Amino acid sequence: MKFQDITSVLAFAGSALAHGGILSYTIDGKDYISNPYHLSDMTTNGAGDADIPDLTTPSIQRPYYWYPVEDVESSNMTCNYNAISNAPDFHATVPAGGNITAHWTSPEGGIFPYVGLSWRHSHGPMLAYLARCPGDSCANYKPEGAIWFKIAEAGMRPGEKDMTLNSAWWQSEINGYAGYDGEGYHYPAYPEGWSFNLPKRLKKGAYLIRHEIIMTAANPAQFYPNCAQLMVTGEGDKLPAAEVLVAFPGAYKASGK
Repeated sequence: MKFQDITSVLAFAGSALAHGGILSYTIDGKDYISNPYHLSDMTTNGAGDADIPDLTTPSIQRPYYWYPVEDVESSNMTCNYNAISNAPDFHATVPAGGNITAHWTSPEGGIFPYVGLSWRHSHGPMLAYLARCPGDSCANYKPEGAIWFKIAEAGMRPGEKDMTLNSAWWQSEINGYAGYDGEGYHYPAYPEGWSFNLPKRLKKGAYLIRHEIIMTAANPAQFYPNCAQLMVTGEGDKLPAAEVLVAFPGAYKASGK
């Protein structure tokens, strides 16, 4: 089914305030920095030089903003806010079947990304999609239409039925509610992230990878898409059939539409 009605997963939703995005990627054993629009904010809020990524370091990630997308028909559903514009010709090289891990973070006190503060949410699925870029690079490529195919997802844990419980969702594995000592929450030093492998027989070439977290404990639901550029190597020869491809926006529909 190409269209997903999000009404059913919002039956318990209330309101929630939070934001964030992918702090870094670990791809085939190599770490890559993220590319949020607001890195410059960190120079004035006391984060300290150790927490500020090198702004001159190229990033495989399309630029993004930390606010969630709440309109499923918005162009921001593709790769976040204005992230479908031109991007540098920089890709993470990974073999077909290779491992990809995304590490999420959330801001605190205006600091973002703050190394040491992990993701705050627990409710809702995590998904990953690929889109094949034309030619030998994703640079300057504006992804539009039904080009995306899903390669991984993590929703509710097996046997869980109560979607209101934090522990019911695999997303709780990457959040930072690790402990409370009477004064405040203490988060893990680095979020472990969500890890999966690419399809083993994926055809080599340039791809955009689109990670998405859907925070269902909010009304409307909050979508957190992030995109990055990959160069897949190997001898694979497989691509999905056209009928399984979806578009962003277009893959979801809101209630009553």
